[in-house]
Amino acid sequence: MLIDIIEKIIEAIIKYFQERRKRFKEFVSKVGYKVTADELLEYRAVDVLRFHIPGFMEKYYSIKGWDDRIAEILRGGRSVLVKGEAGLGKTRACVEALRRLFKEHKEYKDATVFFAKHSTEVNDAVPPGKLGTVILFLDDLDKYAGKVDVPGLIRRFRNASRRLLLVSTCRAEAWNIVEED
Repeated sequence: MLIDIIEKIIEAIIKYFQERRKRFKEFVSKVGYKVTADELLEYRAVDVLRFHIPGFMEKYYSIKGWDDRIAEILRGGRSVLVKGEAGLGKTRACVEALRRLFKEHKEYKDATVFFAKHSTEVNDAVPPGKLGTVILFLDDLDKYAGKVDVPGLIRRFRNASRRLLLVSTCRAEAWNIVEED
């Protein structure tokens, strides 16, 4: 009798976590790509980085200390928008700043980076519960215009996160599109 009750409790717990994992996977597939702090630190997320950074190579050369300044801003708990010419290295500098942040600050060791897609599907993404520390990465901000409800997305992440930081990039020549949207 007691064993039957314990087995049912264990089955219910397993079912609960399987269902939660399924909802989380559905959420991630709508948002884009998820990378943990450890994956980013060890470049285990190379496929995601190659997708977001054309010509991505593990060897990195800092551009005028951009990544230092970006890391400093993020360390202060503030979000960052990096604006500049196409191909300048904005996305890579942000990724390297995040790597530095994760490496040097233990409070970010459990962080998860979500690289959001430029798709209307993102508008349907609702986090399934609390997410902990989240970095929402909006690369090429102008490509979200007219497709993604960015304020709504930020609001949903903020409500589900213990801590939320935004990292965004935008090509200087496309800034007017972002301002209009």
